[in-house]
Amino acid sequence: MKILIINQHPQDVIGGSEIQCDLVATYLHRFGHEVLYGAVNSRRDNYKIEYDLVPLNNPFVVSYIKLIKDLRPHIVYWRFGKKHLFTAALISKFYKAKFIFTVSAYSSTERWIAEGTRVFPYKLPLKRNGWKLKNIVKVALFLKRPIISAWNYNGFYFVDACVTVNSDFLGKLPIKLQIAIHNSMQTKYKPFAWNKPYVVWVANIKTKKNPEKFIKLAERFNESDVDFLMIGSIQAARYAYIRNSDQVPRNFHYLGPKSPEEVNGILKSSLFLIHTCDPECFCGNFIQAWSQGKPTISLYFDPESIIKNNQLGYVSGSLDQMVRDVEKLIEDRQLCTEIGERAKSFAKQHFDPESNIRELERFLIGISNE
Repeated sequence: MKILIINQHPQDVIGGSEIQCDLVATYLHRFGHEVLYGAVNSRRDNYKIEYDLVPLNNPFVVSYIKLIKDLRPHIVYWRFGKKHLFTAALISKFYKAKFIFTVSAYSSTERWIAEGTRVFPYKLPLKRNGWKLKNIVKVALFLKRPIISAWNYNGFYFVDACVTVNSDFLGKLPIKLQIAIHNSMQTKYKPFAWNKPYVVWVANIKTKKNPEKFIKLAERFNESDVDFLMIGSIQAARYAYIRNSDQVPRNFHYLGPKSPEEVNGILKSSLFLIHTCDPECFCGNFIQAWSQGKPTISLYFDPESIIKNNQLGYVSGSLDQMVRDVEKLIEDRQLCTEIGERAKSFAKQHFDPESNIRELERFLIGISNE
């Protein structure tokens, strides 16, 4: 079966969906399929990968038409959100390729998205001085993203099937055939050493991840013997200050972006993972922490209520409660270990790459044969 995977590549941009696409491509290649990774906005000449890759650079539509026409894939596995979705789905339909959309972000399920995952609020940014040119430009720029988002949402009517990584998202899109298949994670790690006990926060650093909550949490433990380590690429200028040790608590340390293997090693030697992000689809760092035998304390988000139902940590709901939850696991190391062992067992059962991608393979074969 010829399978075309569309997304940015993790060797260009480290992100959850990119890491998952690399795993899907690697395992489907090992299973004997002809896999080609269409790397959007490719930045490298060479990639250290097992499967084939082709750059998909601007103009995207021209590159995509040529790729579909030349490869004639049986399946397009699209994991690039709604960007270019309407055009890509139509082109795929014209060349008789089955088009599979993967939901890995809340923003993918909403028609009107204004910024990040924020639903369009229907309030225009006008000041009292009326319709001056600069305000007209401001309104036009403000409307651009939700209009494009709504336009690309129409692409779902040409999608053959949908895979969601969180069963809570089933039925949220106008696609008849849908299935939930969890993300997976490799457990390989690079050893990591730190001179004090520590907890970890992992995500790309931007507004919806709420990194400032983790910094406030660290400040509440400034007199403890536990350090608070932050990992991720700074993607919003407002958070540039975290690089300056004079502007953060003395027990807070920013480590910068790290590879999945490095993150696994840092988690393996940690006490537990802290998560402060807004609700999203499914966080890969949860899976990484559980796979390394570590509890998770989440401020807001519990995908499929897994943390609560399986006692893999705590869902705090407020910063004050999170302080109490962190205190509990710092002070009771035996409890921390017991939760971690339960998390590791759960991860082995639900997030094994070979098992989950075998399930995806069966689904793709079924779609291809229709």
